[in-house]
Amino acid sequence: MRIQALRREALPDALVDRVRGQILSGELQPGAPLPSERELAMAYGINRTTVREAMRELERVGLISRRQGQRCRVLDYRENGSIDLVQPLMRLRGAEATRVGTARSLADAIRVAYRAVVDLAIERASDAQIEALDPWVDRVAEAIAARDAEAMMQAEQAFHRELFRCMDSIVFELLLNSVYGAMDGSEGLVDTYARSSAAGYIATQRPREELEHHRLVVALRARDRDTALELVERLCDHIHDLVTRSVRRGRPDSAGGPR
Repeated sequence: MRIQALRREALPDALVDRVRGQILSGELQPGAPLPSERELAMAYGINRTTVREAMRELERVGLISRRQGQRCRVLDYRENGSIDLVQPLMRLRGAEATRVGTARSLADAIRVAYRAVVDLAIERASDAQIEALDPWVDRVAEAIAARDAEAMMQAEQAFHRELFRCMDSIVFELLLNSVYGAMDGSEGLVDTYARSSAAGYIATQRPREELEHHRLVVALRARDRDTALELVERLCDHIHDLVTRSVRRGRPDSAGGPR
């Protein structure tokens, strides 16, 4: 294991970043033992409490195993890792194939999630739940008319949050939270996507009736699965393109929103 000086401002996080990067890059292979807490503390010039805190976090995300009286060992993150590893995988330096592959996988997960949203919403959502989407469509249309990107971002996010509630599945909603949460901080992808979509919609200045948001509500109200799926497929195609371009370039993309 390579030993390099850590930044002093956030030592536990810095140690987590260092070890996590070596595991995700393959420098530390599954089964490999880590230095003892004492050895790590001495090598990095930090106390054992800081080391222990970092090891707990690495264990939490499924990167290492810890047993009393034994050295920590590296786990296979593909078998043991959590969704929290998506973000560091998409930031992994010198590993474009891994970054792009992870971004593609995230976009695939979002696509599957939205298909499930449509199926469950059409099957389970009450008329009142679908009607609850209308005020957010109004907010989106008002923000476009006012060319207010910030308001557009907020309204669109609220619309999708309300859409998830139409599934009437708390567990699935929590899983979706994890998928979207994995994008937070990953090359600014959540914020970039929201701003990109807002800018794209505002540029087109489309009326309410032509917005995908409105058309999706109409399709759900009519229990028209095919039309609803077509609309979310367009959304997911845009997310896929934006996320993979952003990660490949190593910085947020500035592409416009869906047309």
